[in-house]
Amino acid sequence: MTSNARRATEKAQRQELIAAAKTVGCVKNVYVDQAGARLALEALREAKPELPAMRVYPCDICPAWHLTSKHVGRKVFPWDKDPEWTRPPKH
Repeated sequence: MTSNARRATEKAQRQELIAAAKTVGCVKNVYVDQAGARLALEALREAKPELPAMRVYPCDICPAWHLTSKHVGRKVFPWDKDPEWTRPPKH
């Protein structure tokens, strides 16, 4: 797949996620996958180092990933342990 085709596919996936998120009332920025959310988080930290600590998480409402600054104590989520973690399929 060419880089242009890959970008077009990623753009289409993102647009589908945005539509799905809006459909269920999710208004946060959406990321197609964990890797995309982590890249956005890294860029945000570089651009605005004064921001509070943030993390990525899969949304419970829509199929996207989001960023949050919500503190969770010492809890370590499966996606924080494994950057390749994916959401289990729904039954």
